[in-house]
Parts: sequence; structure tokens; C-alpha cells
Amino acid sequence: MFKNIILLLVSLIFTLVLAEVVMRFTTPFQRGISWYHHDARYEFRHRSNLDAVTTEWGDGEPWRFQTNSHGFRGGEWRLDLKNSKYRLVITGDSFTVGDGVEEREAFPAVVGQLLWPSWEVINLGVSAWGPENALAYLETEGADLRGDCLLYAFFAGNDYLDHKRSRLFLYQDQSVTRWIDKKNLSAEDGQVPFFRRLARAIPVYDYLIQHSQLFNIIRNYAIRVLTHGRQVVAGNVVDPVANTDDALKGRITLTRESVQHTNAVMTALKRTAENSFQDFGVIIIPTKEQFITPAVTSRSSEKNARIGQESRSAILDWCNHHAVNCLDLFELLPHDPEQASQLYFKKDFHMSITGNSIVGELIASNVKTLCGKPDT
Repeated sequence: MFKNIILLLVSLIFTLVLAEVVMRFTTPFQRGISWYHHDARYEFRHRSNLDAVTTEWGDGEPWRFQTNSHGFRGGEWRLDLKNSKYRLVITGDSFTVGDGVEEREAFPAVVGQLLWPSWEVINLGVSAWGPENALAYLETEGADLRGDCLLYAFFAGNDYLDHKRSRLFLYQDQSVTRWIDKKNLSAEDGQVPFFRRLARAIPVYDYLIQHSQLFNIIRNYAIRVLTHGRQVVAGNVVDPVANTDDALKGRITLTRESVQHTNAVMTALKRTAENSFQDFGVIIIPTKEQFITPAVTSRSSEKNARIGQESRSAILDWCNHHAVNCLDLFELLPHDPEQASQLYFKKDFHMSITGNSIVGELIASNVKTLCGKPDT
């Protein structure tokens, strides 16, 4: 009997190892880290005290992703206590986080290195955040965060469209208010959160997410089953037809509704920033396709270039109308395709180490204009 059990376990382990090898060679890469902490007030942020090595994003090279007790990249910081003369907080999405690069290589860290000791720089970026998430976080969990200047790094590729996913605010009469129906805030009241909590209780869960292709295929299939075929993006159950298929086919366009909604969110974010940070500025991060035309142009790349240019024009108009200092990186970064290609990963739309370094230098050299502070 005991011998049969041993043989069964050996056979099971051999089968799983064989299946893992087969999946790694025959299916698209799916191994990564479990990123998010979910909160209905602002949808999500990164998990606190996370420490993992991943090959997600970038060009497939391993990079370390660590978060502090607040769930953000960078060392520990106090909400209301500065460690320098001035405190600069930079918020935004995965470009601000620095997906694909080490913590010290992300542009907020580069800014901090160049401006220290006069300035303390906090990276308040979260992968997949939009302006709504930043505003909602600063109104709730981050309400006590204080500083001298808040910069929002506005990604021209999708920041005008992110409100369609997050649905944290309702646009009415040229302003935004909190969405009343909690079910529209997040999927926290469904089956997915229950099974997520149950899975997190398994000691090897995070390890398998980071290292096993087979486990992630099974995990993603289970999520699709639990959500009846819909996608789960950063905790939200979304319609794949409206959010994925249309995007790939290039049918998503920058609508007047999205511009009005997001501009109202930016206005509210400016008001919140001025109460807690004194000064507010915007950094416009262009899309890769605004500089580089792929050898084989697809509808998706055409869409990204078009949305990027339309978003840039729209956010520039908003900044001018509201007298907000703006650093337009599209204007400042090299437009020569060969030079511009060095700013982004070859296999990814995020900025490379070189791109982060140049952006960090540009922000540091323009901090007086962006934040209205004297030379440091």
C-alpha cells in the first residue's frame, strides 16, 4: 500500500513537471507576480511589502519589484514628515512605477538622485492606474500624504480612456462626483475576491504565480470560469468585447465624453493637490508609436499613435486652460526613430533604462518650472 502511494506521488510529480515543460514551449508566456491589493475606494494599488523577481514587461530580462508598507516602490516614508527641504510626489501608471526596470532606474528615482538632498521624491505610481485612481487614492487612503509638489505623469496612450474601466467617478455638469453604486467601483463583492483570499492562504501560491507557466494557465482559466468568460483587470470584471477586441482592432477612439470626463477628474486632482501639496504639475508621457513606426504597421499601432497625438493635444489644452505647468516630453525627447527606439523596450511599450534616465533628467532640470520652487 505504502509503495503504491509513493509510485502514485512520483507519477503525479513527473506528470506535472512534464506538463510544465510542454506549456513553457507551447503557450504564450504567463508567469509573473500577483501585483495588486484591492480596495473599493480607489480600485487597487500594489500589495504592501512585496518582494519578487519577475520577467513581466520589458524585454524579458529579470527585474526586482519591491514595495514599501504603503504599497509603492521606493523606501519607507511618512505621510506627513519630510526628510528634506522639499517633498515631490510623482503619481501615474506603470511608466511612473518603472515596469521592466530596477527601482533605482525608474524615472522618479532618477529625479530623487539628482535633486537630493534638497528634495525628497516619492514614487506614487501604480501599474494600470489612471487619473481617477490617483484622485480616489489621495481622497481616501492617501488623504494625509503631504508634500510641496504633486506631479501627475499623464500617459498619452490610455489615460483618457482609463475611466471606462475604473468607473470611480460620475461626470455631471462639468465636474465629477463619487459613483454611488459600490458594485461599479470594483468586483470586491463577488466570487473572485473570496477565492483570491482563499488562494493567498496557500503558502506556495505566490511562488507558483512567479515561477509556473502551468499554474498560471490553470489560474487564468479558473478566473474566466468564475467571471463567466469576462476578464478581470486589476480586480475589476470588464467586458472583453469593449476593452480588448475593440482595442486590438483599432476601433477605440478618443471621444469627447472621455476628454470631458478625464479633464474634470484632472481638475479635481489639481484642487486636491493644491490643498495637500501647494503646487501641481503635469508630465506628458508619449506613446512609443508617436516616435517609431513599426516595420509592419498594424491597426493597433496606428491606434496607439493616433490616440497618443489626440491625448497630447487634449491634455495640453487642459493645462493651458487651468494654468497648470506642463512638461511635454513629446516635444523634448528625440524624434529621430533610431534615437527614439533607445527610449523604449523592443518587445514592450514601456520606457527602457535609457528612456527612464533621460525623462528623470528632464524632470529634475525643470522642477523649478513645474513646481514653482526656487533653485536647489
